[in-house]
Amino acid sequence: MKIAIVNKGKYSSVDLKKELKKSGFKIVNKNPDIVFSVGGDGTFFISERKSPGIPKVLVRDSKTSKLCTNEPSKTILKKIKNKDYKIEKLIKLQARNLIAVNDIIIRNKNQYEALRFNLKINNKKYKNEFIGDGIIISTPYGSSGYFSSITKKCFKEGNIGIAFNNSTCPVNPIIVKDNSVIEMKINRNVAIVSADNNHKTITLRPKSKIKIKKSNNCALVIKLN
Repeated sequence: MKIAIVNKGKYSSVDLKKELKKSGFKIVNKNPDIVFSVGGDGTFFISERKSPGIPKVLVRDSKTSKLCTNEPSKTILKKIKNKDYKIEKLIKLQARNLIAVNDIIIRNKNQYEALRFNLKINNKKYKNEFIGDGIIISTPYGSSGYFSSITKKCFKEGNIGIAFNNSTCPVNPIIVKDNSVIEMKINRNVAIVSADNNHKTITLRPKSKIKIKKSNNCALVIKLN
């Protein structure tokens, strides 16, 4: 079985590599069967961008990931060999060429200029123009992060959440089914679109539109039994 390792620390995967070789696994950089993500949420997002759709074992080297395992390397590898695990599917969001496991964030490029924008959900205009710093569109996995820090809420599988960031008037979060299509139109000022911790962004100028929807592909996470 071919294994790739994505890790945030220089030495955080040394012991894991030794155990992998002892157990007969082949360590590769391309076309792995399984990816070991050693770190936290950020490392998971990076590993998913590098190897989208490949099953991932999330090994804890951080306090920030709720799906990471605390099992020692020997136990993890034994369970992998014996196929003593299940695979959990996590939806991803797509905004043009940006893909997110956690959330898509659209916010004002210049902090001193609020955005003015409209929203459509499933091609139906939602209320009137909004004024504020922007929105966060979150997956269920991401709902305990930035979305929760704004709304003080989380939501369950089967949904997508929209939180309003620093709006001039209080706006309740919107929870929609995960097959919904969300469209944002910028009316005034410039917005930046980002996905998870991806350094690549999209710039939206006035009159620009962008659609956010569930990706056709899922992230696959190995949950050890």
